[in-house]
Amino acid sequence: MDSPSQRAGRGYRAAVTELTPTATTSSKVDPTYAWTVAALPLASLVLAFMVPSAIGWAWAPTLAVSIMLCSLDRRRIEDVTGVELAPSDVLLVPLYLIDRTRKVGSTPAIPVVWFAAFGFSVLALSTFAAPVEFTGSYVEPRIASWVRQQGGQGITVECPDAGTVRAGQVVSCSVSDQAGNSRMVDVTVESDQYTWNWAS
Repeated sequence: MDSPSQRAGRGYRAAVTELTPTATTSSKVDPTYAWTVAALPLASLVLAFMVPSAIGWAWAPTLAVSIMLCSLDRRRIEDVTGVELAPSDVLLVPLYLIDRTRKVGSTPAIPVVWFAAFGFSVLALSTFAAPVEFTGSYVEPRIASWVRQQGGQGITVECPDAGTVRAGQVVSCSVSDQAGNSRMVDVTVESDQYTWNWAS
C-alpha cells in the first residue's frame, strides 16, 4: 500500500505532465506551415525588389498566405494534439506563432525567425532595396544639355515612363538631333541621382 507521500508525488507528476507542453506533444505536429509563415516576410521583399511598383501592395498577398497557413496549422494542431488556439490569433501572425510556441511547446525559433525576417524586410525596403521613382521630365532636359555641350544641335530627348524602378536599374532614352540622327543613352537610376552615358 502506498504511503500518502508517494500518492502525493504521483499526483504532482501527473499534474505537471498534463499542464506542461512536452517534446512529445510538439513532435506530433508537422512544423512545415509554421516555418513557411516565419519566412514569408522575405517573400514581400523579393516581390517588391523584382517588381518595384509592387511596394505598395506586396505585403497583401504575403499576409493572405500567412493567414491561410496559420489557419491550416491551427486545425492540424487541434486534430493531432487536441490543443486549441484562438481562431482570432491567425489574423495576427506573430501573436499566433508565439501562442503556438507557448501551448504546443514548439521551438521558439519560429517566432524569432518571423521577427528577424520582418525586420530585415522593412530595413531593406527603406535602404538598399528601396524603389526609386524615375522622372523622365526631370532627366530629359539634363541629357539634352549634356549632348549640346558635345556639339549636338536641335537635340530632342525622349525617355520612357518607367515609373518606379530599382536603384541601380538602367533606363534607355532616345536622343535625336536636327539632322535626324538618333542614338540611345543609358540612364542609371540611383537613390538620389541619375547618371547617364551613351549606350554601347
